[in-house]
Amino acid sequence: MDLPVSAAEVCLRQLQDAGVKISPGSEPDLVDIIQTHIDAAHNQEHRMQVHNLKTWPASFLPIWNGDKRHEFRKNDRNYQKGDELVLSEWDNKSERFTGRVLKVKVTHIDYGPSWGIPGEYCVMSLAEPYERKGP
Repeated sequence: MDLPVSAAEVCLRQLQDAGVKISPGSEPDLVDIIQTHIDAAHNQEHRMQVHNLKTWPASFLPIWNGDKRHEFRKNDRNYQKGDELVLSEWDNKSERFTGRVLKVKVTHIDYGPSWGIPGEYCVMSLAEPYERKGP
């Protein structure tokens, strides 16, 4: 039995066993091939989720006005690219919803602990809101 010499060889053999066609001598970029297959597997595993979130006015209003296209949150819901956020403005002083609601898609996520983001948090990039409700 041949033992692989490197992690790259292990990955290459697994890809070949999975039916991925790699031509001899083509010197494929294994990182790109592996990432493509990881992304494909992830997309099959993750189904778009809808997250209903209370959002304080200081964070809600800039999104409502079109000045802000990100949301910083504790990643306690396994947020993923493609998820929908339903942001309901919550007045923390009166402890009531204001009636304003936005629906946005998550287009990108940076997870902590990278880029100075604490480990349990994430920063989600948001598409233009596609639905607005309220006064």
